[in-house]
Amino acid sequence: MFDIVPRMNEWSSEGDGPLYVATVVAIEGSAVRGAGASMGISAHNSLVGSVSGGCIESTAVASAETLRRQGGAELLTFCSNDDELIGAPAPCGGTVKVFLFPYDRRVSSALYDRMESGLPGLWALVVEGEHRGEYAALDEKGDFVGTGGLLTSGNGELRGYLKGLLVEESLKDRDSHRLTEGPAGAKVFVQRSAPPPRVLLVGGSHIGEALCGILHGMHWELILADPRE
Repeated sequence: MFDIVPRMNEWSSEGDGPLYVATVVAIEGSAVRGAGASMGISAHNSLVGSVSGGCIESTAVASAETLRRQGGAELLTFCSNDDELIGAPAPCGGTVKVFLFPYDRRVSSALYDRMESGLPGLWALVVEGEHRGEYAALDEKGDFVGTGGLLTSGNGELRGYLKGLLVEESLKDRDSHRLTEGPAGAKVFVQRSAPPPRVLLVGGSHIGEALCGILHGMHWELILADPRE
């Protein structure tokens, strides 16, 4: 989620319509991208990020276009082991579950700012149940930030459960992700992600210039030491 937030916020500012996010929430076997990998979809179906090597994106965009008209969220399953067209294992070699849900600028920005401050990212997404598509994160102060449906009265049990999950993940010393059963039939994807690595680059040579472009593209934090302006 972290790497798509700046572009998603740019699209959000344009106000052209609902934005959607596709996130890998479960994998069985092999896959091109891991759980938590996310792709943002603009109101005009422009993309940022990815959820595969190309075999999933077009279907995710088409589904988002339908959801944008109808509202709501959807869990999609891709790449079963038997490909119906060629009668052989699919290219990714496994089964990938991708969840499509509406983008919330406030929650996603809280996650982004937390990771930008050097803290692990912590967020949870409801993929099944009455509140499917709602999600939450901890901000850089450790406060709970959730989408509107989680903040309304009557949803205190789910809100408390999600906050407990996030706090539990915050105590871990490594990256993690899992699907877990919540209250009232909710199924929740929760993830802890390390902040981007910090790189000290000494010398603004032609090699350093090339490295700057690569590291910026990877969203790594870059510190350049060079006497020239």
